[in-house]
Amino acid sequence: MTDDTDLKNVPVRRLPVARFNKQVNLTLSRLLKAADSDLSREQEVILRQLRVSDGINQVALSTLVDQDSNNISRTLGLLERRGLIRRVTSPKDRRSQIVKITESGIAAHAKAYGAITQYWTAAFDGFSDEEIEAFRDLMWRMTSNLERFQRRHAEDQAKDRNGSPTPPGSP
Repeated sequence: MTDDTDLKNVPVRRLPVARFNKQVNLTLSRLLKAADSDLSREQEVILRQLRVSDGINQVALSTLVDQDSNNISRTLGLLERRGLIRRVTSPKDRRSQIVKITESGIAAHAKAYGAITQYWTAAFDGFSDEEIEAFRDLMWRMTSNLERFQRRHAEDQAKDRNGSPTPPGSP
């Protein structure tokens, strides 16, 4: 148990992350609805990437849109059922799937893209290019720090359970 006197000496570094996320979601939701689009943020990002690099494999797409394999598979399934994308077996590697955007997908994305542009314009109003770049860099550094912490924490837990380190990728 922490002594209250200890708490008084801890610097409070409140970052409005929860508030920021709430505003991002609320703003995008309202803008997409006003644009008469029923795409989610994740779906829009995938369709935008496919408009830039159509016909890439699912693993590469997952990396480019920064979504884990389970999430991207689920989202691609939804987009495929709606006829916005199609997945085909790669002729080079039968285990790999190539993802292609359909004409309906292009139309759905075009409708949503105006809302996304409005969002970015509103979110970065008054920011210089240098400030946007610095913000991006700080977010990546924080993300890397947290990912590194999670890896170390998982390794420490594995050591505690087994009495020895678990090699990466081991169950």
